Amino acid sequence: KVQGRLYGGIQSVHGRRVKLPPTLDADATEELLGSAALDLCYVAAGRLDGFWEERLQPWDIAAGALIVEEAGGCTTTLDGSPFDPHLGQVLASNGLIHSEMIETISQANVVQN
Repeated sequence: KVQGRLYGGIQSVHGRRVKLPPTLDADATEELLGSAALDLCYVAAGRLDGFWEERLQPWDIAAGALIVEEAGGCTTTLDGSPFDPHLGQVLASNGLIHSEMIETISQANVVQN
């Protein structure tokens, strides 16, 4: 299961659910836990395969991103650039589906800088 907040719909990446913006699917529902830090810890623990969100503050994602990396996962920006907590966005995964997540987000034209 993959979760992210780009405010909307759902698409599949190799059989895993990936959220996309409302312009692509108006019937989607949010399934986020309410805390980017908790979502990132769920990725690190294997409860989620991936997560992304934007419009975040460094204190929302810095520690969680480090926990994902220490657990063997991968963190980048939404376009695959190296993670920087000051950019306000994060894409985190178990590492196995990271490139597919980047590709799906890119194809959906939802990466906002």
